[in-house]
Amino acid sequence: AKLTEHMRNALNAFLYQTGSPTTSFVLVLATNRAEDLDEAVLDRVDETLYFGLPAFAARDKLVRLYYDVYCASLIERKRHFLKKIWDAVRRAPASLKVTKDVTPALL
Repeated sequence: AKLTEHMRNALNAFLYQTGSPTTSFVLVLATNRAEDLDEAVLDRVDETLYFGLPAFAARDKLVRLYYDVYCASLIERKRHFLKKIWDAVRRAPASLKVTKDVTPALL
């Protein structure tokens, strides 16, 4: 994978800060694609823990939580926005309607 300049800078800063052992620094990494991490990063990882896929009920709960936090609030904001527009349209003066029985002479 090709690293961008920003990614390379972040990697270099990480490698610089973790170059020597210390007890005053703890870093926790979380990824579902460990194979994509740079070898130099993996060399500095002392311990790894594997967390398997959650059970179906837990995944269902996570999906519902995500929906409630991100999707439902977005829908509510859009609903509120559309209501404001609708209210403004209803308050606007009605346009004049010209019917067939109005002739140019009457105008």
